Amino acid sequence: YFIEKTFWPGRIQTIQQSPDVIFDVAHNSHSLQAFIQYFKQHRKLYKTAFLIIGFEQGKDIHCDLPVLYKYFDHIDCTETKIHNSMPAQTLLNLYCPPNKKINFSTNPLNLIRQRNDALTTQDILVILGSHYFGPYLAEIYKKCFDIKSK
Repeated sequence: YFIEKTFWPGRIQTIQQSPDVIFDVAHNSHSLQAFIQYFKQHRKLYKTAFLIIGFEQGKDIHCDLPVLYKYFDHIDCTETKIHNSMPAQTLLNLYCPPNKKINFSTNPLNLIRQRNDALTTQDILVILGSHYFGPYLAEIYKKCFDIKSK
């Protein structure tokens, strides 16, 4: 009964619908693999998939990036600038897939706004990695972390 009413912000959390925007705090290998399993089942629902990704320093995520990136058409590496953020350029250099549109930006707020504004209803934007994306998301998607009631 209680599990049905649990609201866990940041775990495959839909923060906007039509176009869809998902936030997931997958920030280590195990949680990245779980997100990949989820997303590979849902990818076919969308025409274009955008990924904004950022991590804190010291995360062992490089082995999972090739698998993750294959499900996205456009990839943006960024940083949170809040805690011990991994530089966007470092993240970009970890794995640069061939034939993919991959960029980096040091301004997550502007990046999220730009990507969101360019989405069509057939697209999805996934913001993945650090918990520290929270303040940026709360500014753009008002009340996205309010407790949901059933």
